[in-house]
Amino acid sequence: MRYNVFLVFLLLNLIHAAKSHLDLAWAQRSIKNRSSRDVSCREGMEYEHDNICCLHCPAGTYVKKACLTVSKKGVCEPCEFDTYTEHDNGLRKCLSCSKCRIDQETTAKCTSTQNTWCKCKQGSFCLPDQACEVCKKCS
Repeated sequence: MRYNVFLVFLLLNLIHAAKSHLDLAWAQRSIKNRSSRDVSCREGMEYEHDNICCLHCPAGTYVKKACLTVSKKGVCEPCEFDTYTEHDNGLRKCLSCSKCRIDQETTAKCTSTQNTWCKCKQGSFCLPDQACEVCKKCS
């Protein structure tokens, strides 16, 4: 009789240990499988990478290598010639600078922190409340 009680006790302990192991494995898997929707980074200050929040790189740079620790900055690299980032960001590359169209002239050249600024050449204009696709001739 004692032997049977001992076996039942041992069996219950094994079942409990196996269940605990499965619960732990499930919990670890669910943490690893969290989607980026589960991570809430501070808007305007951080970006999400591999389910952690990294601090933005400053304007004029991009993220060369993301952070490995929560709320730390990764490796930021300056934008190369003819590219820019206007704001603090989590971009993996800088944006290409715009080129003014043939019916426009450059009012400000592209810098590492600002895109090219263009305006219609003298004698033409764009409608103020619309995107300037084509400069219209003044009458």
